[in-house]
Order: sequence, then structure tokens, then C-alpha cells
Amino acid sequence: MKISIFKNGISTVVEFPKPALELQDILDRQHNQEGDSNVNIRFPDDRTMMFPAAMQGEEIHMDIYVLNALINMYEQLPSEKQAAFVAVADRLQVDHPDDLLPLLYNLDSVPIVRAASYTKLGQFCIENAMLSEIEECPDSLLPYLEREHVGFTMAERNQGVFVGDYYCEPDHYECLNVSVEVGRPHGTFFSLLIGAPDDRKNAAWFSFPCDFMNIYDFADRLGVDWENLVGFEMQSALPGFVFDDMEELPDLNEVAWQLHDLSPEDVIKVKAIMEEKDAHDIAGLRQAIRVMDEYKFDAVEDYSHYALRYLRANLPQSFNISALANTDLYDLGVTVLNAKHGSMTEYGVLVHDTDLYSILPKPEWMQEETESEDEDCEPKWGDMT
Repeated sequence: MKISIFKNGISTVVEFPKPALELQDILDRQHNQEGDSNVNIRFPDDRTMMFPAAMQGEEIHMDIYVLNALINMYEQLPSEKQAAFVAVADRLQVDHPDDLLPLLYNLDSVPIVRAASYTKLGQFCIENAMLSEIEECPDSLLPYLEREHVGFTMAERNQGVFVGDYYCEPDHYECLNVSVEVGRPHGTFFSLLIGAPDDRKNAAWFSFPCDFMNIYDFADRLGVDWENLVGFEMQSALPGFVFDDMEELPDLNEVAWQLHDLSPEDVIKVKAIMEEKDAHDIAGLRQAIRVMDEYKFDAVEDYSHYALRYLRANLPQSFNISALANTDLYDLGVTVLNAKHGSMTEYGVLVHDTDLYSILPKPEWMQEETESEDEDCEPKWGDMT
């Protein structure tokens, strides 16, 4: 499902569900503070889509991991259960996605009929004697009953609704008191589905960093040397990361431990360096970690925000910086950052071997002009009388 994520009036369309590791990178690009996993999202405004009407087209503030779990569980339901879910959510007038998760359970309690109209519902009702009047009706008269009227009567009596190709009776739903587990990454940066060659069935997911003895033990259980294990699938918290040589598995684990020992801010800084260097492998990751202290980084959102912080650092304290809050400072941000030979990444601003917000020296032509003006102002003895 395509969901729009909003930040400062700018929207990004993201396909859900995603591996939990990739969600943290979205939060980093959204410049969320550590521990804040909430985003502003909008569900598609598509009335042909089977999804609760109250959610469609609305901008909602919610936890990205809850959103991911909701869409993941919803998309795993068969179409008739999706219809029942929508019918129940609409009947209960649920107006926030957080309250939708429990409704994905016990949908078997909702009567469902594959019927998209009163006529088809009436036909089903007659064939299965769903109304007392039909039970009492002689078989010889059943062909003469008006199908549409029978279907309407059944829906009216049972407060049923049509959702897509299905008829549902949401009043029969029995809500369970369930605790929903929402997948969140906890100090891991890579996940690999590992197994013996041509044996995906017995493969298992491993998160990195890990105790590598677990890999050895797993290989022993499969009856292969760990060097002969194959990776069937990979998930990474680093976008575009490439890992295709299982002999480098210990190296992957090693750099994962290095990332684990960094602060969340430094992990984002490393990702910014990798983006600037267009690095997507273990070697590039190692290099980014090695040189990270040579860089200054700030998780600003764009050139305008960078320029505003630059001015705040260099204008007199008496200057009312709030006067510039609604000013487009994009060009100034570009000029200053180019002068510092820095880069604006999706994670923030990055400069090498210089301070982010130190004031720029005057260009040479301005210095020469100032010196010339000073000379013109100097008194000349021949002019004095």
C-alpha cells in the first residue's frame, strides 16, 4: 500500500509494509529525534480500495512501526476477511489507526457472504433459507421470489453492509483483548536469511551484530561448513547496501558491532558520509566509520534551515532572528555550503575539515576593494595647507 509521509509540507510516497530495519532510515531522513517514531501520514483516497473510510485521504499522526504492522497484517488477510475488517471498523467508527490493530483478530466471528448486490445476496439467502419466511415458503414458489427484495430484507434485519464483493454483518463481531507485537529494531543493522545451498526451507533469519558462535552452531545443524552457507535474502538499515559474498560474513558482523557501539547521531553521520561518497558495501562502510571524526555534521532538513542556523551563529545576539523565520534562505545556504566545500545529504549537512557555522572570510576581491578604499581615505601631506 502506498502511503504519503509529510514533513514541513513536503510529501514522500512510501510503499508499505517494509522490513523494520528500513523504517529507522525513513525516520532518520525525516530528521526525527531519537526515540520519536511518529510521522505524519496520509492513506490513499481511493473509495474503490477496501480500507476503513475514516482513514482514507486523512492526514494522521502515528507511530511508523504501528502503521507498518497494521498494513502488514491487513495485506496478509484473505479478501473476505479484509472486507469484514473494513465493515467492523466503519461500524465502530474507528478514527485512528492505532485502534485498528486489535480489529484484525477474530474476524471469523463476522458472517460473510460473497455477494456484491442485494440480488446476489437474495439468491444466497433463498438457497440457504436464511430467513424464516423462506423456510415456510413451499419449494414450488421459491423461483418466483424477488431476489433483490429478499436480499434487502436480510440486510436490513441484520444491519449488514456491502464491502467490495462481499456482504458482512459487523454487529456479530466479538472484539478480543489482544496485545499486538509491533516489530522494532533493537540495536541491529542487518538481517540475513541464511541456509544451506538450495535449501531455503530450512533457512533462518539472523540479525547482525550477533554472537558468531550462533552461525557456527547453525551450520553444524545443517551439516555444512559456515563458509558454504548462502544468503537468500537481506535487509539493511543502510539504504542500498550490497552484500553478496558470504565469506565476508565475519566482516559484516564486525562492522555491525562498530555501528552498534556508535551513538544514534553518529550512525546517521556515517550514513550521510556513505551517501556523499556513494558507498554501498562493507569497504565503504568501514571507510566512513574510519573518517567520521574528520567531518562536521548537523541534521538540518535543507539549505534554508542550514542558512538560518548559519545566520543565528554569526549575527549579533541583539538581532531578532525570528524575523527571518519565513524568509527563503535557500540561495544563501547553497552559497555558504559551496564555499565550505560541503554537501547537503538526505540526512543533513556535511563538511570536511572545517566548521559548519564559522563565518566565511571576505572574498579576495572584497578585501582588495576595502584596502583601496582605506588608501583613498588616508591624508596626503601635499593636500594639507
